Amino acid sequence: MNRTTLILFFIILSNTITVIHGYVRGCYYTNWAQYRDGEGKFLPGNIPNGLCTHILYAFAKVDELGDSKPFEWNDEDTEWSKGMYSAVTKLRETNPGLKVLLSYGGYNFGSVIFTGIAKSAQKTERFIKSAIAFLRKNNFDGFDLDWEYPVGVAEEHAKLVEEFAADYWASKGMPKEKIIIGIPMYAQGWTLDNPSETAIGAAASRPSSASKTNPAGGTASYWEICKYLKEGGKETVHQEGVGAYMVKGDQWYGYDNEETIRIKMKWLKEKGYGGAFIWALDFDDFTGKSCGKGPYPLLNAISSELEGESENPEITTEEPSITETEAYDTDETEETSETEAYDTDETEETSETEETTYDTDVTEGQECPEPDGLFPHPTDCHLFIQCSNNNAYVKQCPATTFFNEAIKACDHMTNAPDTCQ
Repeated sequence: MNRTTLILFFIILSNTITVIHGYVRGCYYTNWAQYRDGEGKFLPGNIPNGLCTHILYAFAKVDELGDSKPFEWNDEDTEWSKGMYSAVTKLRETNPGLKVLLSYGGYNFGSVIFTGIAKSAQKTERFIKSAIAFLRKNNFDGFDLDWEYPVGVAEEHAKLVEEFAADYWASKGMPKEKIIIGIPMYAQGWTLDNPSETAIGAAASRPSSASKTNPAGGTASYWEICKYLKEGGKETVHQEGVGAYMVKGDQWYGYDNEETIRIKMKWLKEKGYGGAFIWALDFDDFTGKSCGKGPYPLLNAISSELEGESENPEITTEEPSITETEAYDTDETEETSETEAYDTDETEETSETEETTYDTDVTEGQECPEPDGLFPHPTDCHLFIQCSNNNAYVKQCPATTFFNEAIKACDHMTNAPDTCQ
């Protein structure tokens, strides 16, 4: 994602983000990757054991009053089953040094609610108390505040978190060991205007075609890039820019591979930064079947450079028990202002829509055409039905968007049919 403003804060209860004997290796887990079909489906059981020092669970939300809320129907435990929160925090049983954080916000959440909270001392206090209670209830170690867009909100953002870390904000500079460098596990893609002109800077007037991880186009996971290479794509490593790009027909993708990541990790250590975080686990070749280099080739490159060789990571296999009866009702309508679907830790400007889900309400009376998938709402083009195990969940697209059945994502109203107002 090309972020105009990216403000990330790792706030650890009763601890510090700095790993005493090593570098931070933060890994985002996305709670919507569970809905992908086939090889892209990602569950807590796919998270590697030992490659990450911190797991950041994306995303939770906060309402306009400052109260914390889960985002997905199966995030929290119910009377009938353990939720995804528990499945991820349980990983500490086999990795006692692991910290599991809950990430609030994200690209699709927008900035309206965060800005409103930051401007109100009462709402700020309520959010702080709510966050602490919510984290403790669900057994998290801390939280990550992922506040994006618009530019120029730093002062209000500082007000929001100063009660957590007043001494830090009073300082005149952030120590380098506290700065964590972001590394994408995905590629940014464009469609070339002239397929014979492929160098960096070649003209491209629209995003790349749809990928399995982004039906709207504009991005592709690293495991998809490996597949494109096997299908005839040509990879070039740009030494000066320390990045790789691949061309396959008129499709152009820029990304990091193992080689460029190792170079960047050496740079990170030379500069004295505190570590790296990735977006996201489900975009690396987590099965090891696409690139042919074992599970998590990119994350292993980070780990081996920062902590020494870490080959053949143990992959946990236990998955959460998910009930097939009606599940958790968030009972909340979320106010959002940004329009995009599918979030990469760095989702692209070239990607107009993405596959992330939005506001969740469990609604009786709706039927699933198929057991799993996204489907249009029968009466409201701004809503869609998310089906999981034949349970129907009505969700609302962000403001100024509609559900585009063709791409299975929320899309800008400029692309809406005349019947959708």
